Amino acid sequence: MSEHHQRPPVVRMRGVHKYHYTDQIETAAVHGVDLDILPGEFVAIMGPSGSGKSTLLNLMGMIDTPSKGQYWFNGHDTSRQSAREKANLRKGNMGFIFQSFNLIDELTAFENIELPLIYLKVPSKERRERTEQALASLDMMHRRDHFPQQLSGGQQQRVAIARAIVTEPAIILADEPTGNLDSENSRAVMDKLAHFHQQGATIVMVTHSKEDASHAQRIIELFDGKTLLSEEAYLQNNKK
Repeated sequence: MSEHHQRPPVVRMRGVHKYHYTDQIETAAVHGVDLDILPGEFVAIMGPSGSGKSTLLNLMGMIDTPSKGQYWFNGHDTSRQSAREKANLRKGNMGFIFQSFNLIDELTAFENIELPLIYLKVPSKERRERTEQALASLDMMHRRDHFPQQLSGGQQQRVAIARAIVTEPAIILADEPTGNLDSENSRAVMDKLAHFHQQGATIVMVTHSKEDASHAQRIIELFDGKTLLSEEAYLQNNKK
């Protein structure tokens, strides 16, 4: 654990704001957030709909840019970087898991998982080995040649998780990863994420589910774009 604390935070935000403008009305989706995510942490972000959870995750993933404030990723000050530099920093360092899976229909499970490695120009033999390893870790080798529409929702989300971990990213960003799944598949997906965290993965997950959030070490609550609560073992204190 001590070596984690010698490394810079994977995510550091200071005074981060994000404004949206409609019909000359300014809305603060994220309002003055200060936040550190340390290597190896599993953090859940909770809060009511419209509280800024997904916006905050998009800012972490450099899908969106802060209107104000500073954001460092892995020690890099992203406010000083061009769009291309940010894209290069994101590539291979971030794994994304979405509620809607976001798989490519024309590609098999294997090809969907392999795609990030192709972007990283990983040699074909290593690509195959790493893709098969990711499939095996999600118990999906028997579905490797199936297309997304031939898979159940739970299986599609497992392929999406395999795609997120195959590059061994510095952080996994998960936006409601069980939002479209039944309770059995939700538990299976969360067990897999908890397993990867135990192996050292850094995970930030947006969720409405207290059960899902119970896998996290720390819960951050957002309300009106502001951090209300950042507390370890939050669920331990709120169990019935």
